[in-house]
Amino acid sequence: MMMLADYGEKISSVVVGIAPSTYLSMLMMLLAVICIQRKNRIELGIVNVKLEETNQALQKAMEESRQKSIAERQADDLARHDSLTGLPNRRRLAKLLQAETSCTIMLIDLDRFKPINDLHGHDVGDAVLIEVAARLRKFSDKNNAEVMRIGGDEFLLLISKPRRISQIDRMAHQLVEIISSPYTIGGRRLILGCSIGIAQRPKDCDDDKDIMRCADHAMYEAKRSGRNRFRHYDEDIGNRVQLKAALETDLREAISQGEIEVHYQPVVRLSDGKIEGYEALARWAHKDQGDISPNIFIPIAEEANLIEDLTNIILRKACKTASKWPEDIWVSVNLSHVLVRDSWIIAKTFGILQQTGLPSHRLMVEITEAAIVEDFETAQGVISSFMEAGIKVALDDFGTGYSSITALRDLQFEHVKVDASIIQRMTDPKTAQIGLALQGLAKAMGVRLLAEGVETLEISNYLVEIGFERAQGHYYGMPRLNEKDDFQADLKVA
Repeated sequence: MMMLADYGEKISSVVVGIAPSTYLSMLMMLLAVICIQRKNRIELGIVNVKLEETNQALQKAMEESRQKSIAERQADDLARHDSLTGLPNRRRLAKLLQAETSCTIMLIDLDRFKPINDLHGHDVGDAVLIEVAARLRKFSDKNNAEVMRIGGDEFLLLISKPRRISQIDRMAHQLVEIISSPYTIGGRRLILGCSIGIAQRPKDCDDDKDIMRCADHAMYEAKRSGRNRFRHYDEDIGNRVQLKAALETDLREAISQGEIEVHYQPVVRLSDGKIEGYEALARWAHKDQGDISPNIFIPIAEEANLIEDLTNIILRKACKTASKWPEDIWVSVNLSHVLVRDSWIIAKTFGILQQTGLPSHRLMVEITEAAIVEDFETAQGVISSFMEAGIKVALDDFGTGYSSITALRDLQFEHVKVDASIIQRMTDPKTAQIGLALQGLAKAMGVRLLAEGVETLEISNYLVEIGFERAQGHYYGMPRLNEKDDFQADLKVA
């Protein structure tokens, strides 16, 4: 930077002859200019620094905003997709249904998934769900549809473009076949099935929630029809749902008011006709509709979480009644598959025995094959606990489609009840051979058979001939309410 003296010399070289005072004023002015220039340069530097800092802050804010936007999009994407399978979820479905005025949905519920999950563990169960999702994704891509996972073992296929019923049926058939094909997970060969409920908009309903409700009702109708099949929603299903809802309300009231009665049907020893015990059967006389079949109100009680209260009523009444019978007569009570999963069922049952004074060896609980197949390990634990407490256990509904030699081998039953659907066809030669084969199997495995639903002398005689030990049915005695009735007098067995 040029010094003041330099400026002075330079000025003095051009202003010779100027008065000293003027010369001094010029120097002062020059000094002021120099100071102003220097100050401006400093301020300009400060401004530049501030501008740079502001620019960096702005860039940082813009980057943070961009990252936040990306994170929000990712969070929204995750919120709309299932974390396990990567499929869109129920939130995505809700958004799609709001935009679709004409569509078809197929609600897919996996059959027999829970036993796989319980028996082999959640890792295997998750692997199965991922494979199911992959198969459904491939199917949906091929058929211009969108697939979603909307629950634990529930999937949904959304078809936007209108399709003919024949096309929808063909797609549903293909879905059943695709899901039912075997799965190989960790060296295990696993078999699933599915039940599919189909609903269309606007044919079946207009509202977003209504179409899901219609599909759900149709899906449960498919399950009740035997599983591994599909059903379209229709007016009949809607009427049945309304009737079921009304019956559920009435059943809840009937249970709370103590209107459920217990009838007793004798179980006889075929060798001499002696009564060995009685089966306690729930009966409901509806105030308007008359007698309602247990085949109707028991499933309603199971689905409506009323089965525990209903079973407690039956068990308490049965034990109290049986405590007045001769000491060699037992009573049996059916145990719902829902209650087999109750870890407190043994303690609850034993508590009722203590309250009513009935010895544990005079109570028998009947567990269906379906409950065992649904969760074998849990059922095995419950059966063992019952037996350790001195309570007998019978296998009910044997031969209804879930039969397992493993169950007969690994579980100890007081007897195995052959279903009435088999017994009542014993006059048919082929069915008679089935009965003979069952008896041979039971004998080889050390299991006693009890025939249900015996209604004729002919069938009774055949059962004696092939070696059945116990039987019950209308031929031997109708279920009765009054425990004081003399069942023995009505027996037709010699």
